[in-house]
Amino acid sequence: MWSEFRARPETMAFYEPLNELLVGMTAENMPLERPGGWDSGHPDTRPYFEEYAPLLARRRGIRGYERSFAYDRYFMREDEAHPKLAAYLHSLLALAEPTGKIPVLKFVRSLGRVGWMRRQFPAATHVTILRDPLAQWASGSRFAQNQNPYFLAAPLAIVAQSLKHPAVGAVVDALELRLDSLRKGSFDTTYRACVDFVAQSSPKDLYRGSLAFWLPATFCAIRHADLTIDSDRLAESSTYRETIEHDLFARTGIAVDFSRVRATKPADIPCGLSRDELERIHGLAMQAGSALAQANRTDAATAPAIELLRQKLEDVRARTTTAA
Repeated sequence: MWSEFRARPETMAFYEPLNELLVGMTAENMPLERPGGWDSGHPDTRPYFEEYAPLLARRRGIRGYERSFAYDRYFMREDEAHPKLAAYLHSLLALAEPTGKIPVLKFVRSLGRVGWMRRQFPAATHVTILRDPLAQWASGSRFAQNQNPYFLAAPLAIVAQSLKHPAVGAVVDALELRLDSLRKGSFDTTYRACVDFVAQSSPKDLYRGSLAFWLPATFCAIRHADLTIDSDRLAESSTYRETIEHDLFARTGIAVDFSRVRATKPADIPCGLSRDELERIHGLAMQAGSALAQANRTDAATAPAIELLRQKLEDVRARTTTAA
């Protein structure tokens, strides 16, 4: 989806502005960070971070970026003060301004901060992508089996660092997880503990851990987004795709074509979980959704956000009934 935005002549598209790789970026390694350089599954495009070149520091890094932006304070209040992060994001928008192009920021590490970003950038259109959580977890599991636990351990570390957040705490309890021992102070030490947890845990525990991140993070994002796009429906329904393309054009003036978007099919998901285990976990996830609704019952945006999550979980259950 981001590649389609990036290809439009009227946009300047920034890839993952909070990615920790930016802290070590140099003119030499910037061209090496591209889809073909790892098992990404991404369309073959120009180097990911090419648009950041004007902000390269003399020795290394992107001016204004700090590594703490990636994971610290992942779940932020709308009114929380973070002037350094705000200034950094404004510096990206400023790169596009002289060109007359529309800046498009494709985030990761941002779901818990959409409310804050909407407060900071009220003129922007804030879009959340809703993705099959089982397919997302299975993708991370594939990398973990190839000695790269990052995509399972990093979200788990965010959860362990955020247990005091009401949404996170409610979901962790509902999923019957005990993650207190994983929190070790700094994010780096917590992450190392989560790498050990990934190596020692069963698929059912790892999937519950993944849902412990997916549910509160996605819930927080949906509540504050101007538009939520279900990437699986986008790939499967031409009617839905046309509706989304029209909506995006009406909001942003950018004409996109998402006809090349593809979704992971149930048969392609190496679950490692039995049908009973999936039913049990998804049942707990439904309870977690109810816990989120209860914890945020005074927020008018809660009910529609919970309904979207429940619809997605029901869709996942239907998709995996035969795949398991």
